[in-house]
Amino acid sequence: MSVTARSTAELLSSLPRCLYHHSSEVQDTLSELTVLQLHALLFIKATPQASMGDLAKHLNVSPASATNLVERLVKHGWLERHTEAGDRRMVHLLVPPEQAKRLQSIRTSKLQQATALLDRLPPEELHELHHILLHLETLINHKENRS
Repeated sequence: MSVTARSTAELLSSLPRCLYHHSSEVQDTLSELTVLQLHALLFIKATPQASMGDLAKHLNVSPASATNLVERLVKHGWLERHTEAGDRRMVHLLVPPEQAKRLQSIRTSKLQQATALLDRLPPEELHELHHILLHLETLINHKENRS
């Protein structure tokens, strides 16, 4: 195994352990959702006018998979679906207020956990990590624009 592959495997293994410790309330919510469902909900909440195609692209899944995921979230009360009176093909998705509060709790918990962890790094390492993450984002965006 190459050094890059070994480093990648170690990174992918350690990141979840570092970033996903939550309060029991947040843990209860997370046990109800898959990671993909959580990402979908956060995207929909942050981008209320997004189309199903936008959601599929954001999640890197097919439109059919995004539709199935949304159906499950609607069925379990995490989302509400609203259609336009003039065009039933236009579907708007809404995170109900009670579920929006639960999502905000998750975001707050994740931010607090990450902040507490990163506060333990020396400033120069934090700066280097920030630089590396920005560089990785640039590489990802460049690859997506070439596709």
